[in-house]
Amino acid sequence: MNLQAIKIIFVLLVVLSVSCPLSVSAVEVGDSIPEFSVVTFEDQVISSKDIKGKASLMLVFWATWCPNCKAEIPHINAMFEEFAPQGMRFLGINVGVNDSIVKAKRYAEKYQVKYPLSFDEGSKLTTKFQVRGTPTIIICAFTFSKRNSHIL
Repeated sequence: MNLQAIKIIFVLLVVLSVSCPLSVSAVEVGDSIPEFSVVTFEDQVISSKDIKGKASLMLVFWATWCPNCKAEIPHINAMFEEFAPQGMRFLGINVGVNDSIVKAKRYAEKYQVKYPLSFDEGSKLTTKFQVRGTPTIIICAFTFSKRNSHIL
């Protein structure tokens, strides 16, 4: 990852930290993240086992009814366009609360989400990651230890 990419991620995290000082997550910085495997809206399987040790990962837990989730889409799209070609992976996970896969797919199309998305039926993955609100962003380092997360 080049210096400009690191600066952009750092600025994003600082902005999120200032705007979200009460961010809470049971998975602490430095902890290993839980293993997972999901199927995206495009029927692509994304598994932590396939990524771990090969790439960093940004997980975005979101919902269609969350106004801050909608507001962050252009910013995450921009990061996806810049950092995905450099090997960083992105995955948006609809938390499955008061949502449906049909509604989530329509939302993704309407707001032109560019990064891969999946639907967490029964909120199993959301529970596994101990997500307490949306949006929650978790950045996983190459080793798949948690580096940072925020709830807006």
